[in-house]
Amino acid sequence: MTTNNFFKNSSIAVIMDDHALFTEGFATQLDALGIFRKVYAYSTASDLIDFFIKKRSTDFTYLFIDYYLNEGDCIPLIKQIRGLTKQLQITVISSLLNPVLIQELMLYNISGFVSKIAGMAEVLDCLKTIESGGYYISPNIKALLEANDNFTPVFTQREKELLKYFEKGYSLQEAAQTFYLSINTVIAHRRNMMKKTNTKSIGSLIAFARKAGLI
Repeated sequence: MTTNNFFKNSSIAVIMDDHALFTEGFATQLDALGIFRKVYAYSTASDLIDFFIKKRSTDFTYLFIDYYLNEGDCIPLIKQIRGLTKQLQITVISSLLNPVLIQELMLYNISGFVSKIAGMAEVLDCLKTIESGGYYISPNIKALLEANDNFTPVFTQREKELLKYFEKGYSLQEAAQTFYLSINTVIAHRRNMMKKTNTKSIGSLIAFARKAGLI
């Protein structure tokens, strides 16, 4: 399996799953990709929090976390970790198949959702998508969401704000200046919204959003 050197081996990976056998096996496979400087694995929330409290380096961190944990779902833990570090991308790797819960999870600004039935090739696809500024969701999970009659893509608050300005005809540059963002950040937000709605242009994105009552 080739990694195409899309990482510079300067980031670290952290795995959190309360099933130690999965955690250790996934850590070994992730380390074998050779794209992370270091891979850490934890099976308890307290150990994970302790890691982030003691973490002194400025290494960018990729967190892989299961939805189901002994303490409940992963959302409270995600909130807590976000309060400890800003240099973070979160991917949920889970067997979760409830469309409503998956949509709720998307509200917490995760970067990817990978099914536990996926292989390492898909994990690598997920990482490449995130690295390029996109949002990744496993094909089988995406199909599940799209098949749900009540499915409406979940946008972050920033995405909703930008969408309203796009509807008004603002250019990428104008939107970036309005929100004091870089144009690359605005482009990444637009790309994420188009990926979530399976649209190919800003016009079709706006049309979808109007039909769905998002704007």
